[in-house]
Amino acid sequence: MQQFVREIRYSLRSLLRAPQFALSTILVLGIGLAAVSCMSAILAGTLYRQLPYDAPENILLLKTKNAKDVLTSMSASDVAEWKLRSRTVREFGYFQHSGAFMATPSGELQISLVRISPGLFGLLARSPSFGRGFLANEYLVDRNDVAVISDTAKSTLFGSSRDVLGKEILIDGTKRLIVGVMPSNFRFPAADSKVQVWIPLVLKQTDLERPAESTYTTVARKEPWAKESQVQDELSHIQAQLAPLYAETMAAYLAPSKVVATKYRDELVASQKIGILALTSITLLVWLVACSSAVSLIVARGAAQLPEMILRIALGANRTVLLGRMLIDSIIISTSASIVGIFLAWILLYLIKGWLLENLIGVTPYTFDYRVFGTLVLFCICSTIVFSVVPAILTSNKTLPDLLSSLGGRSIGSKRFRRIQSALVVMEIGFSIVALVTAGTIRHTIHSLHSIPLGFDPENVLIVRPRFPIYKYRDLDPRISLYEPLLTNIRSLRGVSEAAIATSVPLSTNFTVSMKLGIGAGNHSDKTTRVFETRLLAASPGLKDVFRLSTASGRFFTTQDRPDTQPVAVVNNAFKKLYEEGGDSVERFSINIGQRRDVRIIGVLNDFQDESLSSPPGPEIILNEVQLRPSDDYYDAITKFHVEMAVRLTANGPASKREIGDAVRRTSLDLQESDVSSMKEVIDEGLSDQIRLFRLVSLTSLMFLVISGAGLYSLLNYVITLRSGEMALRIAFGARMHHIYLLALRIAFRTIALGSLFGVTASIFVVKFIGVFVIGAPSSNLWIVANGALMVLVFGLASVSLVVWKTNFAKPAELLKST
Repeated sequence: MQQFVREIRYSLRSLLRAPQFALSTILVLGIGLAAVSCMSAILAGTLYRQLPYDAPENILLLKTKNAKDVLTSMSASDVAEWKLRSRTVREFGYFQHSGAFMATPSGELQISLVRISPGLFGLLARSPSFGRGFLANEYLVDRNDVAVISDTAKSTLFGSSRDVLGKEILIDGTKRLIVGVMPSNFRFPAADSKVQVWIPLVLKQTDLERPAESTYTTVARKEPWAKESQVQDELSHIQAQLAPLYAETMAAYLAPSKVVATKYRDELVASQKIGILALTSITLLVWLVACSSAVSLIVARGAAQLPEMILRIALGANRTVLLGRMLIDSIIISTSASIVGIFLAWILLYLIKGWLLENLIGVTPYTFDYRVFGTLVLFCICSTIVFSVVPAILTSNKTLPDLLSSLGGRSIGSKRFRRIQSALVVMEIGFSIVALVTAGTIRHTIHSLHSIPLGFDPENVLIVRPRFPIYKYRDLDPRISLYEPLLTNIRSLRGVSEAAIATSVPLSTNFTVSMKLGIGAGNHSDKTTRVFETRLLAASPGLKDVFRLSTASGRFFTTQDRPDTQPVAVVNNAFKKLYEEGGDSVERFSINIGQRRDVRIIGVLNDFQDESLSSPPGPEIILNEVQLRPSDDYYDAITKFHVEMAVRLTANGPASKREIGDAVRRTSLDLQESDVSSMKEVIDEGLSDQIRLFRLVSLTSLMFLVISGAGLYSLLNYVITLRSGEMALRIAFGARMHHIYLLALRIAFRTIALGSLFGVTASIFVVKFIGVFVIGAPSSNLWIVANGALMVLVFGLASVSLVVWKTNFAKPAELLKST
């Protein structure tokens, strides 16, 4: 035991005498451990998230499509037929969720109100932690005044008290009786971040009709033995038999004729799946490069310890003693790296939670998985032990005369070590260039998207998003009570040149309404032959002047288009092009908005980037907001409860974001939570995912640079250690630092050149690959590739300089001693 303690002390002193090796190895391994640990936490919270339901892999999300492969609404009557005929599905359910306001002791809290069908809690195989779910008679119109609340809602309303059953809560001004409280980890829908309350979903007659006007989402629990494809095929077969029940004139574009079934877990991350897998690949590369760099450092360390091992053998030490000595070194290094890795992982995980995953993925709790980290630590320890004891094994297999004859040249395993190190460092340098080029390409993409012609002028434009408790205006018209007074107050401010109301301003992703159009050939009395989807918007006449939109033909709304005149609308060029593909003229198009009120097209706007910077403009119809009536079919959907206001300021006017915000708050107390932002901020919101990805890839590039620099340093340090006798003679005969630097540079040149060649070649393919799939990305850009290679070259020269600096300050006697 005393011998073991002495060996530990000796190892610690030995590592302290070589701080560059110790710090480099520990830092490199720590970075690798931290990166993979963070990635495992991300994957555990996204692609492999543990949903709070029993056997979540059996829960499916169901959607319906028509014969033209367009998503359509399904009828509750269809779901009832599926339930009767299906053999692959155990249970069906559906739900709706929307925003609501719940009265709390500190004021009204915006929550998520989820209306659920009978048996949905049973489908999820979860029940309230105390209390009960809903009874069958509570799904009737006059009995649905009950609620099941989340544990968060209970804590918000009643603190830690469990005496909540039978108490009333006020949601959107309606009293509801609490009958149950769900467990603390339960969330449904799973991606919803707000406080949740569940109430019975009471079906309306329109939900049962064909075609249905339902807005609910359908889920199912499949039989454990059934595959998703089997469920999809069976339900599609049933639905095809139900399609004739739909009106014949609508069957071509409204009747759902097939069912699409996807895992609920997969649907939660469908839009981010490619990005997450890409980040996983990058992180695994970081781990691979970190391990390879650590191996290089350990191999270099083993070569430097060769004289010590030979001396120990000469003094009678056996293989067991040598292996034990190297084993202690490896355990100390891997343990220290694990501690550093835990610290870095917590920091990285905190940063990722803060500025990446909350917006990229949703609200899944990302936790540090100690099982994954423990596995990585075990792998780290095993790898360091293996590569630490290799020099001891090679040395112990030699006879003492062979060892003494090879001592001066460090020939034992030196060529093999150097080849291994060189190959690993070449790989590290190549991956560093690829990571840097990827970051540069994403940065170029962001710049390109910022430079895309918008089709409108965002300068000096502010966006107001009114937010208010909707339930208070259930019997009122917010347009009259809030929007028009607010618009009047804003227009009265000095420095405001124009203000307008719109359902959604350009590039805003907060709200959208779409409609499917079935277009006949030649005239509208013919059978529908084409279907396309268009956005449906409403805007007041001032919108054109606020954004300085241009018209391709006709005109925009004016003050002459009053509520009592012919309702009018404008479309964009994308709509005109799609509509006229069938040979008809867009001027003949009209849309009925109710009570025999047909809207006439009066103009065509030039296309502008309305939905996204990364996709071309889609077809749009813009109705005149001033002419809409509460009795119109589209009034509630596009005007009543969601509008945004666009305000153009004069270039040097006194009005500002603060003055606009004050005007909003003066209009009504209900508007206190409204938001005011610049149009440039709205544009940046649309690029937020790319910006976050750029930051993450940049962080990864920095990791690669640090690791590849450590690898190059270890390689040079190893080679110079082998040539320490030559270095001693050079310094003794008056060699200057630049002579030593040129010698080290010649040694490093081949490795840097091969690594750069590998990295540049791979980067060219990476840039081309990104250019194919990402709008705004360059299909090829040699400047980005050259810039990445230059950065790696500068970092490599810094590593060379560090080794030379260390060697130059060493005395010739010390170098000769190490020979």
